[in-house]
This record gives sequence, C-alpha cells and structure tokens, in this order.
Amino acid sequence: MKEAWTREGVKVWTPIVLDLASDPYIMLSEAEKHRYFSEQGYLVVRGIVPRDICGKVIETYQKTCKLAELAKRSAEGESDFVGNDHLVREIFLRHGANHPYQTLEEACKTSVNHPALREEVSNLLGPDFASDAFIYFDSSRGSRTHRDIDPYQPGDFVGAWIALRDISHESARFFVCPKSHMLEIPRFVVDLFHRDTAKIPRPQLRKNGYQRYSSGEYERAISKFAVDQGLEFRAPIINAGDVVFFNNKLIHGSLFVADPHFPRDSIITFYSR
Repeated sequence: MKEAWTREGVKVWTPIVLDLASDPYIMLSEAEKHRYFSEQGYLVVRGIVPRDICGKVIETYQKTCKLAELAKRSAEGESDFVGNDHLVREIFLRHGANHPYQTLEEACKTSVNHPALREEVSNLLGPDFASDAFIYFDSSRGSRTHRDIDPYQPGDFVGAWIALRDISHESARFFVCPKSHMLEIPRFVVDLFHRDTAKIPRPQLRKNGYQRYSSGEYERAISKFAVDQGLEFRAPIINAGDVVFFNNKLIHGSLFVADPHFPRDSIITFYSR
C-alpha cells in the first residue's frame, strides 16, 4: 500500500499490485454485481473493454487532436492546464454536436458502446438506457471530491469511468466513498454547489464543466462531510479495459497529482434511463 491524498488533503492508502486471488470484484456473479453496486454505490468490472480497442482509441486521440488541443489551449493562455506534453484539461464530446474531433468521438464509441460494457449497464439500469456525451482525459492533477449533481439533468444515472491504459499510482487514480450514495447531504453543502452553478451560463457549464469554475467551497464541505461520517476513501487498482461504474449520488473524485507527467488516458460517460 502507498499513501496518496485527495485535492482536499484527505490521506488515502492505495494498493500498488493487483492481487487477483483477493480482488473483491473479479469473482462476482451478475446477481452479486447488482447487489454490490446497490449497496456500495460503485462496481469495478475487470477487462470489460479489450486492450486492443483501448490502444486504438489512444492512438486516435494522439493523431487527431492532442497536438492541436495543446497548441490551441496554450495560445488561449491556458498553459496552467498543460504539463509535460499532456493535456490536463479534459475534452468534452457530445453525440451529434458540431465539434472538430468527430474521429475521436467515433473511436471513443467503440469502447463506450462495446457490447460487454452495455451488457453490464443493462444489468445495473435495465434494458432501456442512453448516453449522450462523454469526456476524454489525457492527464490530470486530480479532480476534487464531489457528487455528480447536475441541476439540468434530474433523475438517477450511472457513471462509467473507462480506463484506456493501466492507471499507475502517480496518475490521479479514481477514488470513491463506498455507501455515500445512501446519505443525505446537508442542505448548506448542496446550496454551495447551486450557488456556484447559478453563476455559470448553461451552455458554458455544458461545454467546460462545473469544476473549472468552482470556488472549491462545495468540494471542501462535501469532503469534510465524508470524513465526519467516517466514510472510507477507496482507490482501487484500475488497468486498461477495466471500468468503474458509480451511482451519480456517490461521493468520488481522483487523487491529487503534483506533476501530471504520467498519462491517464480514460473516458467517462453517463448512462440514464
């Protein structure tokens, strides 16, 4: 085990080597997966997307948009989001939208819509579900502790974080607070979220994401709430082709990384009924 921290300074002990003999996810039956997800608020499914597909998505990203995005964002003065030739700011792709990276979108769909992945989503949500957007990550300094509360998208949905490469300890590993989806967040914490989002025009919120404009008060408050409730901060080992499914009400984030030198190629999407 090795220590790491969240963006809010919570220490998290992370495993370094995947021990298949003791891995809590790999031997779950379909019924057990559904029960685990319902109780814990998340589920890791190993090797659901073939590694060759993952590699082709990364290759497409590097050939079609990585250099262009690095140059564009540096020119726009966003050098704070670029480190060691890795794009730290995510790329948001909405299905059918007019954007310059249609080739990358089509490549991402080969993983997001992979039959084995869709079968797992069906097991969690039922047969009727849809996904209208996804986000590509090259690298990261870590995302703040949060819940995926979207005031413009009411109702429940399931997030899927798809690893396109082995995610090392140094690569802002995804973390969750198990069972936090069953807790009611204090009103003042929710109000902090709505106070920030109310200041952001809806198209800008959709295009660039909430956390870019957040004051950080909401994330610090929800992190403190999780600590005060005695919740565990868990960061499982995630390798290429693994998928972390999580309830939209689950408290989660990614671990802090001071140097975004290590790649974190991955996709996140959301499925709703």
